[in-house]
Amino acid sequence: MATPGSSDLLTIRVIPRASRSGVDGMRDGAIVVRLNAPPVDGAANQALIDLLASSLHVPKRAVSIVSGERARLKRVRVDGITIDTAMRRLGLLFVLLVFASHPAAQSPTGPAFELTSVKPSNPDVPGPSGMPVGGRYVASRVTLRELVLRAYDLFDSQLDGGPDWQRTRRFDIQAKAADPVAGITAMLPMVKTLLADRFKLKVHTERREMPIYALVLARDDGQVSPNITRSTADCSKAEQELAEAGPGAVGKLLQAGKGVPCAIMPVSPPRAAGAMTMRADGTSMASLAQFLTAFAGRLVQDRTGLSGLYDWEITFNPRLGAVMQSGGITAPPPPPPDIRPLLPSPPGGDTSPTFASPSLMIALQEQLGLKLESTRDLVEILVIDSAALPEPD
Repeated sequence: MATPGSSDLLTIRVIPRASRSGVDGMRDGAIVVRLNAPPVDGAANQALIDLLASSLHVPKRAVSIVSGERARLKRVRVDGITIDTAMRRLGLLFVLLVFASHPAAQSPTGPAFELTSVKPSNPDVPGPSGMPVGGRYVASRVTLRELVLRAYDLFDSQLDGGPDWQRTRRFDIQAKAADPVAGITAMLPMVKTLLADRFKLKVHTERREMPIYALVLARDDGQVSPNITRSTADCSKAEQELAEAGPGAVGKLLQAGKGVPCAIMPVSPPRAAGAMTMRADGTSMASLAQFLTAFAGRLVQDRTGLSGLYDWEITFNPRLGAVMQSGGITAPPPPPPDIRPLLPSPPGGDTSPTFASPSLMIALQEQLGLKLESTRDLVEILVIDSAALPEPD
């Protein structure tokens, strides 16, 4: 260990053009520092020196960048203090000790299925996409990446790393929980355990600055549309009651034109030809943001300031672009597999967009009094450190 008064080098990973300046933990052994300044004409380097001098209580002349002046990963010398002192003053000494004593990659462990079967898929045989029914999880022709996204409740932009075959190799999975009426909330931790046991999955999380959308109120007076109302739904037992109702319970509610408690589901038939109508019965604004992420092409965060549960309904054309640009309408990525079968099919199988209904972004503002604003923020990312092809049953 260095002695007081000696010079030690800090490894620092800089994130320029951040929304605010500050130290943001550690990643891969480096101190993560966010800076408001851009990486132009040495502005970011000077901002880093200023921030470190202030945080470490040393004069600016004691801080110097030894290497990486034009890179995000830098080696910095701080004269007069030790590594331990620097880490303590940055509030990272405990993080450093934990980092040194625990490997970054972790194998998910927890509740497990009673029985599991994992086999390579027959590409000619379609099957269910992995919705739990009666304590069973059945999925056909799913990839490792799809399973990880579902198990960890992530969108594609939040998953990084992993083997090349994660998108191409497909598997048939059958799993049985000990509880015969286990719902999705109970089963997702079991899917994580299955991934660790059968695919030897090891993961860790990081926080990275990324472009996102903020879901905000569109009206200047801070009021929402009359189409959004406070919900009286009791969500404490909704999932359990649906599971106990048995297979087909959700379908029966939709066919009867009723909403599914505490969920966002399609209305059939939609309110307009060629459109998609989605109805929420007792969901949060965070759930709405998650729904919008599937169409917006980037993560959507709830910044409406609205707490509690709400009922609402929105009708839009899912085939119109999600984002208006100067050159016209840019098509969004395809809806996720669980939503795609619910999309209305135009007459005659024509998949070209029609303009009878507004795009999702326009409908969001006109019908719900909300809008999306482009911004940047730190987003939690799941990184796949390693995975292996499972041994077939």
